[in-house]
Amino acid sequence: MSTKSISVTLSTHGLETAISWLDNYAKQLDKNVERLIGMMLQEGETYAKSTLGHIDTGATYSSISIAYRSGNKGILVAGGASIWIEFGTGVAHNSELHPKASELGMSPHGTYGKGYGANPDGWYYYDEDWQEWRHTKGIPQNRFFYNTAQMLRREYKRMAQEVFG
Repeated sequence: MSTKSISVTLSTHGLETAISWLDNYAKQLDKNVERLIGMMLQEGETYAKSTLGHIDTGATYSSISIAYRSGNKGILVAGGASIWIEFGTGVAHNSELHPKASELGMSPHGTYGKGYGANPDGWYYYDEDWQEWRHTKGIPQNRFFYNTAQMLRREYKRMAQEVFG
């Protein structure tokens, strides 16, 4: 970690100089933190959209967005059918468990998955967009949001170094 140092004379003017330098440094620090958060959100949004996979209507893809909060905070948001895509549904669900399923109160094998009342023949639903009945056995999980979080955990140091030098 790099350190900053300043040298001032022990005088009223020297202390005023140090205070002024610290004020400017604090303002720059806030700007850099804001820039880092923006970079992480942008890269997260791009990564999530590029790894989404199953796209039917595009509603989930277009729902992935960035929301900034006051105090140098931001969140990455996904709506639409993202929860079904993330955790999977039905008998088509992967046999592999999602790492966050139990922590988030989800069925470890997806909604209506193995041992949770899934009909091995699938089920029918009415598709409002196409105005017709469709058959499905569900969809396998695609951990696009979990994988985005993992990518950001791996890459945050690189991004911080780019912002803070």
